Amino acid sequence: LEDIAARLHTPEADESDFSRYARLVSLAQAQVWLGETQAARDNARTVIDEFPMSRDRIDAMSLHTQAHLVLGRAGDRDALLDFVERWLGQPNGLSAPLLKLDPHWDFLLDDARYTAMLDQALSRQRP
Repeated sequence: LEDIAARLHTPEADESDFSRYARLVSLAQAQVWLGETQAARDNARTVIDEFPMSRDRIDAMSLHTQAHLVLGRAGDRDALLDFVERWLGQPNGLSAPLLKLDPHWDFLLDDARYTAMLDQALSRQRP
């Protein structure tokens, strides 16, 4: 993991703008697992701040989701939960059934706010 993080620090010569932010979010993910939480938060915030949803909703949603997961794992659960609250059930947003199935979100299962949002979203989808 440390080797991967070290390689992610160095941009490719022909790196596109999207690739730069995808690399930064990957670096942030590695950093949070290595316990480098401040660096992880900084890189996640860079992605969120510099690649806004208005720029490209599809790519930005993917990048922002991963960046907010980093923030949540790095101790800023409120930022992650605010993001979930904003985008849960929205077109091209977050899907409650997928959040329930995806193990990346399991660390939030003990959070009452998160489970309440999921339960409410799932109840709206039932006939």
